[in-house]
Amino acid sequence: MKGWTVETVMGLAALSSQGRALAELTLKARFVHFLEKITDEPETFRAAMRRYRVILSGGAAVRFLETKGDWTPGDFDFFCSDEGFEPFCDFVQSRLAGSTVLSVEKQAYYTPDPNSYVAMFSRGVGPDSSRGLKERRVITTNRGKFDILRAASFSPLFPIVYFHSTIVMSVLSADAFCIPYPWLFLKKSLVTLSSNPCGRDRTAVEKYVEERGYDAYETMHSFWTPLAGSECMPHGHCARDVRYFADEHCLTFSWDHKTGNGCVGGALAAAGFPFRCNICWVWGGSGCNDDLCTGEVDTTAQPFLSTPSDMIVSS
Repeated sequence: MKGWTVETVMGLAALSSQGRALAELTLKARFVHFLEKITDEPETFRAAMRRYRVILSGGAAVRFLETKGDWTPGDFDFFCSDEGFEPFCDFVQSRLAGSTVLSVEKQAYYTPDPNSYVAMFSRGVGPDSSRGLKERRVITTNRGKFDILRAASFSPLFPIVYFHSTIVMSVLSADAFCIPYPWLFLKKSLVTLSSNPCGRDRTAVEKYVEERGYDAYETMHSFWTPLAGSECMPHGHCARDVRYFADEHCLTFSWDHKTGNGCVGGALAAAGFPFRCNICWVWGGSGCNDDLCTGEVDTTAQPFLSTPSDMIVSS
C-alpha cells in the first residue's frame, strides 16, 4: 500500500464502496505519516490547516502525490487565505517552535528592482502576474522549512494559477488532493506558464526536469499532438477553457468522510477543501485548431463562490 500510485488509489475507489473505504484509509494514513516529518502532532496540524484554510502545494505536495519519487523537497509551501495567514504563522511559531527568517510584504512584489523578490512572481503574462500574492513569510523549525504565502483572496488557491507551471497547481488540503492537469502529472510532464521563464521560475522548472525527472513543455500544444480537423485539445487543456479546481477535468479525491464525503470532483467544500471560495482560470497562450479558437489569450484567474450545484459526486 505504501507504494500505491494515484492511479491505483483512484481505480480502487471506483471499484466498490469497500475499495473506496480502503483507498481513503490508505491515503489518510499516508498523509498523517507525511506530516510526521514536520510535527509530532499531525492531527493537530491537520486541524489547523482546516481552521485557517491552508493548502499545501509546490514540491512537497508533488512528492506526496508522486509516491515513487526518490527526491526530497527543499521546503513545505503552504498557501493561506488572507485572513488565515497570521493565525497559521502563529500556530507554526508557537506549536512547532518556529523562527521567522524572512518576511516580505505586498509592496515588495511591485518594486522594479530585477533582483528583488518580485522576480519569483514575474510570469511574462502582464501586470497581473503578481496579484495573487499578498505576503510571504519563511519560518524554520528543527524539522523543516515552512514557506508560508498569503493569498490576496479569501481562497488560498488564488496565487497558484500564476506560478511557474502546471505541476505546482496540484494541491493538498488536510483531507483531500486535487490535480488540475492529471494527464500531464501522470506522465511526469509540465507546461510552463511563460514560454520563456526567467529567474527563479527558470530555476524551479530546471529542478523538476534535471533533478526530478519531469519533461517540460512551453505550450499545451507541444504536449498534445495537434488534433485533426477543428477539435479543441481534450481534457480541459485548451488555452481558452475556463477551468476551476475540482471541476470535471481535475483528479480530485477526499480521504475523510467527515469533511469530503468521499466524493470525486465537485464543489470544493464537498470535495474535502475547507472553504467555498474557489478559483476559475484561463491558462492562456495559443488557441486550438478550431477557427473560433485561434490567436493568443492572456492568463487570468478570478475567485468565485462554489455552490452545491457545482458538485459532481461519483456513484
